[in-house]
Amino acid sequence: MNQKSAIYLVVGPLAYRLTSNHSIACDTMYAQFLQTEPLASDKEVRLFVECELKVADGEIPIDGQLVYQDPVNSIFVNDQGYETRVLAFEGKPYAVCRESFKASLELILAKVWLSDSHIFVNQPILEALMMERYMMMCKGLILHSSFIIDDGYAILFTAPSGTGKSTQAALWEKYSGAEIINGDRSVVWYDNQHFMASGLPFCGSSGINKVRTVSLGSIVFIEQAPNNSAEPMSTSVAARKLFGEMSINKWNQGFVNQSLDLIERLVASVPMVRLKCNMEEGAVTTLRTYLTQIKKNDG
Repeated sequence: MNQKSAIYLVVGPLAYRLTSNHSIACDTMYAQFLQTEPLASDKEVRLFVECELKVADGEIPIDGQLVYQDPVNSIFVNDQGYETRVLAFEGKPYAVCRESFKASLELILAKVWLSDSHIFVNQPILEALMMERYMMMCKGLILHSSFIIDDGYAILFTAPSGTGKSTQAALWEKYSGAEIINGDRSVVWYDNQHFMASGLPFCGSSGINKVRTVSLGSIVFIEQAPNNSAEPMSTSVAARKLFGEMSINKWNQGFVNQSLDLIERLVASVPMVRLKCNMEEGAVTTLRTYLTQIKKNDG
């Protein structure tokens, strides 16, 4: 019997052990999130998921009822509440991810993913791991945002695509010396005392995806404007906007309810800021002045 290959993926409070009878290779873009050695004790990790990578040998049976479908995902749920996801690229299925019980997965890949007896772990495979589902079990949500660290705290810029999240992050890097952790997405999670922000492997077109976890300082909702101004956003408006920018399994009512509860706690705990801004240094100055005043008032 062949010894199984194993690789470990850690994203904030969530960890996976990926195993296979085939050798496992990794895209260098995501190497910092993956390791070959067993995980040492890590106080951040709340949930450990076992995932076996297999290569399809014939037709893959699908268990459950179809509950959701889009061009990329077809979601099936069986009588026990476990999910099977069929993932497609350009209309052709490339993987089936199947829960066998809680925190245990089989990821069955089309033979095209097997090269020289290696399974190559890249973004499509990572995105097949039901990460948002398991992140919720860690009291976490994935937010469409640019993530920077400034003065030891996370600032998350969020808005619909094309509004300028990455631009604002780059301005903070240039004029404030902030560190950009991810240009497209972040994990927001609750450690039972504070909200934290963690980096993700996925980063859109930004190419920036670092492994960092820090306390969440603020969430900034960007609106393009000729002049810069910052003001508090009401919790009700912030909650509605966050729900629209987070990866939420809307076919799963339990997930939706837990997401709403977590968002309600988030908007009551962390400053929510409306930033009307241009693409100049003044946008940084305006927001920094506002956040500094918040800290003084809280202090």
